Amino acid sequence: MTTQSNRSRWILIGGLIVLMIAAFALIVVSRVDIVMNTFFNRTDRPESVTAHYYEAIRNQNYAAAYTDLDDHATLNGQSFDEQSFIRLATEADAQRGSLVSYGILKQASDASRFNASLWRGDRSYTVHIQLKQVGDRWKIISLDDL
Repeated sequence: MTTQSNRSRWILIGGLIVLMIAAFALIVVSRVDIVMNTFFNRTDRPESVTAHYYEAIRNQNYAAAYTDLDDHATLNGQSFDEQSFIRLATEADAQRGSLVSYGILKQASDASRFNASLWRGDRSYTVHIQLKQVGDRWKIISLDDL
């Protein structure tokens, strides 16, 4: 009888430990999600706008990516509208593969300029990005590739 009650007690203790670990993991994951969403949705920091832009491109949400662009943004020196941007982004995905991952590096000399390392399919390349601040919002004003 004591062996059965000892086994039941250990099973109960083990179950409680597993529940506590699961609850802690859920709290941590929820907090990380809140912090990441806050970072990606900030418009008052150029690095957040750049990250949001590339996260939208990675998710093939080109309309969301377009919202990070200034009305007079240029791609390789050429102006474009939203429909043209969506077409160009779709073509880039079709020709080079969808964006798998990216890394963003702020240029030390200018807080409004970034280099983005992009990986599409088996190819990686660098895109140069410039932003400008309009009021309390940052917008991308030029890119040299998608």
